Amino acid sequence: MSFVARRRDRPGEAAPVLATLAADNVGLAKETTLSALKNVVASEATLNAVKAQIDKLTFDSLNRLKVLLENLPNPSNLDVALSTRASEATLASELVRKVKGDRGLLKQVSATDLRLDVYASYVANPSNLDVALSTRASEATLSAIKNALASVGTDKLRVSVVDSLPSGTNEVGAVRLPDVKDAVTASGRVTAASNTAGLAVAINNDWRTLVQFRATLGGAGTVILEASPDGENYFFLWSKSLTAAGSYCDWDLCAFPYFRVRVPTTGIDIAVDIRAVKL
Repeated sequence: MSFVARRRDRPGEAAPVLATLAADNVGLAKETTLSALKNVVASEATLNAVKAQIDKLTFDSLNRLKVLLENLPNPSNLDVALSTRASEATLASELVRKVKGDRGLLKQVSATDLRLDVYASYVANPSNLDVALSTRASEATLSAIKNALASVGTDKLRVSVVDSLPSGTNEVGAVRLPDVKDAVTASGRVTAASNTAGLAVAINNDWRTLVQFRATLGGAGTVILEASPDGENYFFLWSKSLTAAGSYCDWDLCAFPYFRVRVPTTGIDIAVDIRAVKL
């Protein structure tokens, strides 16, 4: 397609000139191009619909879009309502109640060291602080003990025995005090009808050196006293002969751990009782 342009003469200009212009040579759109654009350009109805949605938006004075937060989903870590957390008033109240200091809530120890001055009533006792301090020995008590021991030599203690000594064997200084409850005993019996070999009664006195014994015979017989270092090999100490039925009581200081009373007489009743205590 081409156009013919006619320019009117102006005063002083030459005769009219006709120019034929080719549309493709001056950059004008072709018919085919305009037809294609018709199918892709938004219609008036579409633009009106878009404008209706844009009109719903609100902008501030700096043309920034305003958005309602209630329409935004909570972040994953914001999993509880903020109203359930401690308020400023609650935190301030707890700090005032539990923590004090001479500079607001903090006590400044140095220019770089801030420490809390905490009420001890809010600090739990350590596990090993399991009794009240008031139940422990006071300074006065310890001083009294110190004064009582002041005249005592190294590793020595002077005492006055006022109350009864405890049961068992007690050693006071170099003196050993025996207790009857610390004694060991042994006994044996045989009747005349069963007495075919006599009777021997031994005791392990466990170094209890004082040995007491009694032998009761139903007729004439001999009582023999023996000692042993091992409970197997006995040796003779002394003997006592009875000319008729009766009892023989005696004691001995035995330096061996085993002591034995033996009556070899047969055919009579025999009873032997032994008791050993420590000196």
